[in-house]
Amino acid sequence: MQESSCSHFNGVVDRLGIVVVAYYPDAEVLNRALKMSTWVDDVVVVDNTPGGSPLFSGPPPLNVRYILNMNNAGIAAALNQGVEKLFSLGCAFAFLFDQDSEPDELFFQSIKSGFARAGKVSDKTAQMAPAYFDLRMQQIAPFIRVEGLRVRRIAAAGDELICADYVITSGACVSKAAWKAIGPMDESLFIDCVDIEWGLRAKAKGWQTYALPSVVMRHCLGEEPLQVFGRKFPLHTPLRHYYFFRNTVALLKRGYIPVGWKVVELYKLPLRFFVYTIFAEHGAKHAAMMLKGVLHGVIGKMGRMDG
Repeated sequence: MQESSCSHFNGVVDRLGIVVVAYYPDAEVLNRALKMSTWVDDVVVVDNTPGGSPLFSGPPPLNVRYILNMNNAGIAAALNQGVEKLFSLGCAFAFLFDQDSEPDELFFQSIKSGFARAGKVSDKTAQMAPAYFDLRMQQIAPFIRVEGLRVRRIAAAGDELICADYVITSGACVSKAAWKAIGPMDESLFIDCVDIEWGLRAKAKGWQTYALPSVVMRHCLGEEPLQVFGRKFPLHTPLRHYYFFRNTVALLKRGYIPVGWKVVELYKLPLRFFVYTIFAEHGAKHAAMMLKGVLHGVIGKMGRMDG
């Protein structure tokens, strides 16, 4: 892949923005947001804490906007609020972060470089993302690409850009042009599979996701994993398993989702159900929520699960 200049991130015209989605944030979340505000043009903090008190005790810096939802609107809705605010302010690119993300200034420069490299290959770069080190699984997660009837796991290694079909949301950077063409995150999913759906929708519309394996962010996803049959299975709460099973089933019904992804998920869902039911603490609660998720996915009952 050739290295050369590109109009993306030219440092003069294009404004850079950050969205931070918060949920019961503490003072460290505020400190990270304020630090990042010195590296980019605009920061939007979207707080999904139900009935939460404001994060800022006084007026935030001029380039920091704070949206207090007073309820859990879901990750997709919060991201949409933040991204659309940034683009309305004139930003051309939006970095997406959860409240625990802690990039440094070099991170932003590296993503800029990645966009420049991708720009010589395609004018339809939907997003650029780093690799991530999963603190629970204690490994750098591979990138995912659907090829035919299989899902290929590509090691996050080397210095070349990697084409992926979807990436974890936190740390990814989306362009305004792609957002306009692809559309916002699917708020009906609420949480879980939001990043998968957007990436696969982008691919279906002819836009490409790229990843930079040389840039690594640390993430803590879920609880301590279950070790079963010599494999580690990511573990979440019963409620999160509800959303994951419901949203996976919902995506299985959509025509633009690749057949290969559907085949693999149809195989994995029963295995996950077995593992979480038998080996997770309070397995019966997990089973009940997973079954409820499957039912709601089949009948199309989406959005927040309120009862």
